[in-house]
Amino acid sequence: MEELELKFEDLNVKESIKRAIADVGYIEMTPIQKAALPVVLEGRDIIAQAPTGTGKTCCFAIPGIDIVDVDNPDVQVLVLCPTRELAMQVSGEFQKLAKFTQGLRVCTVYGGQDIEKQIMALKRKPQIICGTPGRIMDHLRRRTIKIKKIKMLILDEADEMLNMGFREDLDVILENVKHPHQTVLFSATMPEGIKRITENYQKDAVTVKTTYKDTDLPEIDQYYVELAESNKIDCLSRMIDTYNFKQALVFCRTKRKVDELSFSLTSRGYQVECLHGDMKQTSRDKVMDMFRNGLIRILIATDVAARGLDINGIDAVFNYDIPDDIEYYVHRIGRTARAGRTGAAYSFVVKKELYRIKSFSRELKTSIVQIAPPSYAQAKDAKVKNILKELINSNKDTNLIEYLNYIYITLSDEGYPFEPEMIGAAFLKQLIDTDSRFKDAGLDLSVTKTKKSGTLDGYTRVFINLGRIDHLNKAELVDLITQNHLVESAKIMGIDIMNTYSFFEVPTNKVDSLLKFLNNRMYNGREINVEVSTGKKKTSSKKEEKTKRTTTKTKETKKEEKPKKENAKTRGTKDKFLTEHSKKKKSSDAPKKKETKEKKTSDKKTNKRLEIKW
Repeated sequence: MEELELKFEDLNVKESIKRAIADVGYIEMTPIQKAALPVVLEGRDIIAQAPTGTGKTCCFAIPGIDIVDVDNPDVQVLVLCPTRELAMQVSGEFQKLAKFTQGLRVCTVYGGQDIEKQIMALKRKPQIICGTPGRIMDHLRRRTIKIKKIKMLILDEADEMLNMGFREDLDVILENVKHPHQTVLFSATMPEGIKRITENYQKDAVTVKTTYKDTDLPEIDQYYVELAESNKIDCLSRMIDTYNFKQALVFCRTKRKVDELSFSLTSRGYQVECLHGDMKQTSRDKVMDMFRNGLIRILIATDVAARGLDINGIDAVFNYDIPDDIEYYVHRIGRTARAGRTGAAYSFVVKKELYRIKSFSRELKTSIVQIAPPSYAQAKDAKVKNILKELINSNKDTNLIEYLNYIYITLSDEGYPFEPEMIGAAFLKQLIDTDSRFKDAGLDLSVTKTKKSGTLDGYTRVFINLGRIDHLNKAELVDLITQNHLVESAKIMGIDIMNTYSFFEVPTNKVDSLLKFLNNRMYNGREINVEVSTGKKKTSSKKEEKTKRTTTKTKETKKEEKPKKENAKTRGTKDKFLTEHSKKKKSSDAPKKKETKEKKTSDKKTNKRLEIKW
């Protein structure tokens, strides 16, 4: 009971640190701070497991500052972080808490920054260094950092450092700290690699773990939307328009998906930037500065790239791809509702992932509510209202009479049959309408299918007279359909490639323009014929296809006449080869039969096949 009532003012630390804590505004401790801070202040090694956003940095920053002898210029505290962003965040926390501690210096080193500048900063003799393992190793080789007299070594988000390939660097750094010291390890998960580090480099470590039920996420409203994969982009666009988020963070599973989504949203007119590991450090810094300053409305990132991202203005987090682990889910949604603000988290879930979001809800002991995706009409209505509000608010103190006169004069001189307010409506329409190539098709984004055809609501099934015999595959069919940019590749569904024909499904409002574009065009020497499929969906199983091929071959064998030359021309080089081969086959039928009879009466293989004249 006494431990639960522990407050910052009760800590046995320097008065300058308590003053800084009060200045920052920290009063009550989070669960991880109550559990870990007393242990670290005792000087014991610790293994602490806690999710992001729970105040774990204080657990080692306060003891780290308290342990430093400001009269000693040696490096006394070393903090290792997986990313540059996290290293800067941790360094900033140290500087805030050391605000009133005279003579204490903090330095940050990381890859992507000019190493000469870092060397100049290190010459000022900082007692606390925060950095990434790779750059710390560079400085150790150059002897610009010496860690022989370290008192405290901190590994923050150790599991991510292992995931990012820093295992060998960590071993080298840990092995080079010979001086008696305290090792503090924080990690969201505890894989085997972390256990090996604790066994090799810690002594009598205390294990502290705060479960997810102990973490405080009451201000984050959590929702999920069940969607088909192809409808995610439309759902995200509609939610951005409907809820008018000031700043949103979107998480994708892969770097490729981040780039693709960034391109799609930019094409739709949104202020979007992306953040992932393949970007240069200077580019990442630029993106982060723009996002912090509110110049970017939507940031799309991978999990690793967003480590250490601490921005108070994020009012919504989207799991565009739902994470595999609950740890990552908590890390992601913890980026919103910072500094006492409220926030919302939305997860896009395909049917096979429903079990995962439900398991998250059970483990977190919180409600993740299912909501329906906004309709096209809802999103459009909200977008119109938001634009009008912005126009009105930005022009409150502007004299618009001059521009109104322009409208009256133009209407009068040109004789346009419009009222002045219709011009305003036309301007509004122009603002609302986006590029037709990437416009929301206005579909119902629910995952229900029509019972009769099996075709998605809002989609139409289309027949095309091309198939495998024309060397057509799914990729080439998609390229053919998207040539005129009327339909996005993600919107093409239900592709079935048959032998001589194929089917596919596209949004109903795109069908007429697509038929007009494709019909009478040529593909590999054939004239294309495309029409709306009126029959039932033909799935043509492998067995049916095999039966068709066998029947066709039987008919060809029975024919005594040579195949017509037109077939070879119409079907391409593949059929030409078959035609020539059939000629050879016909001329060799009689000898083959004779040879078979002779083989039956002989015990050994004969060379009679060599006598056959081809």
